[in-house]
Amino acid sequence: MEVVVLGCRKFGKVHLRALSSLKVPYSIMERNPDVLKDCASTFSPLRTFSSIDEVLRSNADVVDVVLPHNLHRQVVVEALKAGKHVLVEKPIATTVEEGEDMIKASKEYRRKFMVAEQYFFDPTVKAVSSMIREGKLGKVHTIVVRDQRFYDHTGWRTDPTVMGGGALIDGGIHYVDTILNFGGDYEGLTASVSHVGSTLKGRTTRWHSSSLGLGPLAYFYTLGPTEGIPFSQASRS
Repeated sequence: MEVVVLGCRKFGKVHLRALSSLKVPYSIMERNPDVLKDCASTFSPLRTFSSIDEVLRSNADVVDVVLPHNLHRQVVVEALKAGKHVLVEKPIATTVEEGEDMIKASKEYRRKFMVAEQYFFDPTVKAVSSMIREGKLGKVHTIVVRDQRFYDHTGWRTDPTVMGGGALIDGGIHYVDTILNFGGDYEGLTASVSHVGSTLKGRTTRWHSSSLGLGPLAYFYTLGPTEGIPFSQASRS
């Protein structure tokens, strides 16, 4: 099996280090020749590619998409159509419709498709989810998640048309997934949004209130730097 990582910048390197540690054979696609040369010398891939078209014409088995969010749909659908299995970095897409297109293509071309959302597999998240479902925490009525990091990004992450939004669709998507794991599917949703000191141009502070399948009311925050506020908390009765 050969995995081709599309993109060798910040998170592309994270994926390459993971593949190296797992001893999975991998190759690299990067359009910038200087970046490609540097990555090739650092990671020693099976081979390198300078375009996505080269990858799609190759006999590689899996494509690992680590590209700007607005490119996900096009690249993923083309890769599935070319017979590749696909792993795509979160978020799945910039819109629900784009995400649905990818899932449909996966079924149509009978290829495996997965979003790289590591919080879904986090042992702590799994343990707490089991405790909630088994009633070990009593009746959970409130789940609070606060992300307090200061988002000081550069490049395409400062462009909401490329990102598909601001902090929520970027790092905040981890906590949306966590809330759904804790509380089950949502039944209703309200939200208020604003923008506070950050280089991300999209909405960086978001408050969500969801009526979840198991009954709890969940609040989600994506904040700038704040002192003395816990990362997460849960209330029970």
